Amino acid sequence: MSLPTSRHSYRDCQGLFDAALSDPQGARVKVESIDAATHFRMRMQQYRKLDRQDSTLIYEKGDPKYGVSTYDPLVVKIKNVEGEFYVQVEHVGLGLGEIEPLTPEEATDAS
Repeated sequence: MSLPTSRHSYRDCQGLFDAALSDPQGARVKVESIDAATHFRMRMQQYRKLDRQDSTLIYEKGDPKYGVSTYDPLVVKIKNVEGEFYVQVEHVGLGLGEIEPLTPEEATDAS
């Protein structure tokens, strides 16, 4: 099944992505079945792909926003909560602690 290539076909996807961006945890939408969830997740990914393509028209090569989607920091998941299906959009990296180097300090001080 091919998906539309017009951004206007994805207003619902943009709405969910925008809601997820504006909340520290993310956002989700309930759907009627696992098939509907799978299809909606595919549409979400297609919309993000179109957003990346549009950024190549707006920004010049070399710009950090060239080929990047505003929604790249988000991950789209399907969740089954007690038999109810949701398409859930979360921020990547939530719950990470402080990043620590693996090289001991003494080794880095000697360089």
